[in-house]
Amino acid sequence: MNIYMLIVTLIILASFLTAMYLEKYYASIPALAVFITSVYFWCNPEDKMRMYIDIITVQIAMYFSIFYAYSHMDSKKFRTYISILAVGLIYYLSAILVWNLNPYISEENASFYKTITLMLHSMGTIIANYSNVFMYLTVL
Repeated sequence: MNIYMLIVTLIILASFLTAMYLEKYYASIPALAVFITSVYFWCNPEDKMRMYIDIITVQIAMYFSIFYAYSHMDSKKFRTYISILAVGLIYYLSAILVWNLNPYISEENASFYKTITLMLHSMGTIIANYSNVFMYLTVL
């Protein structure tokens, strides 16, 4: 179990609660789904099935959120939302590249690269959820 990432996952819950407080009920559904699958995954990150469930849920939630933002925001606010989300996605992509495509990982330094990957992943989570809060605050 990765306690650090479970704590980072609470950011997703904060995003969901913000949407509920602002009465953006439909927009809150993806955040709740991602929170549930992320907790499910980070309780046992070695289980590949949990990982794939989480990845698919995050992708569907992202597509839904982008469509919701596109449908309910003016173009200037939507560009800002997409820009913030893109920065978060760059962090996720960096985490994937550092871990999966790194030829320098060995048994001696694997924990170092794992820490870097978790930090990049957590920054992606923070920024992506900030983009969601921005969307909740600015949708019509």
